[in-house]
Amino acid sequence: MNGLDLFLLVLVRREERTPLFDGARGAAVLYMAITGVVFALLLAGLQEELQTTVPWVDFVVHKLMPVVLVVDWLIDPPRHRLPRWTVLAWLAYPLAWLAYTLVRGETVDWYPYPFVDVSTHGYGRVLVNGVVLALAFAAAALAVRWIGNRRVRPSNAAAAV
Repeated sequence: MNGLDLFLLVLVRREERTPLFDGARGAAVLYMAITGVVFALLLAGLQEELQTTVPWVDFVVHKLMPVVLVVDWLIDPPRHRLPRWTVLAWLAYPLAWLAYTLVRGETVDWYPYPFVDVSTHGYGRVLVNGVVLALAFAAAALAVRWIGNRRVRPSNAAAAV
């Protein structure tokens, strides 16, 4: 979530939020939660290698903001129920990122994270890593949608498709 997203949350009053706005906000929550969990489980201790050595930037991006966005989703839930297809839409970005990373990595011989480094692990292992991560991301997306839909106030709930 960038500064514009935060600005929009302040600018767009709750009663003016559309289903599209709630879906985009849910995507930001999912992506930042993924950032926090992936960094904590797979990338902690690799700050030098990942060039994230500025301590306050590392803290804000990888630790603080993931927690802030998840807490915000709990405290200020979406106004509308999110349909099932939202989960698939949310997963399109991480899957596209993986495909782009593998194609670009082959071209420039550089991969941003060790778990997608084909030159070290080979395509077989990286694809297994991708499947495992995709399943974890899908579970996280389902959880974000479920929590959001459970927390929608009944008077504001629109039927989920």
